[in-house]
Amino acid sequence: MVPTSHLLMLTSDPTVAWALASAISAEEAAKVLGDAGEAKGFKFDWRSLIPRLKRRSEDTEIDDAALEGVAGGVAVNGAYMPLGGGWMISGN
Repeated sequence: MVPTSHLLMLTSDPTVAWALASAISAEEAAKVLGDAGEAKGFKFDWRSLIPRLKRRSEDTEIDDAALEGVAGGVAVNGAYMPLGGGWMISGN
């Protein structure tokens, strides 16, 4: 599992944050982070990030439904840390 500190470092890059903001799904956001991590020399499977990612919005029902969709119907409970580009990641 990739340390959250590495993900925060990646999202501090404006180019990565912009690409995350453009990502529609958690899969797209995970791919952006995977590509950015690979460019920095971090080795991790970007697909492992998909169930941990959640789009930030004002409507928690939409957030929960989207999260359940990428996590196979089971919402991931835990603390979320904000990432750039309107996404959050769980510590799980």
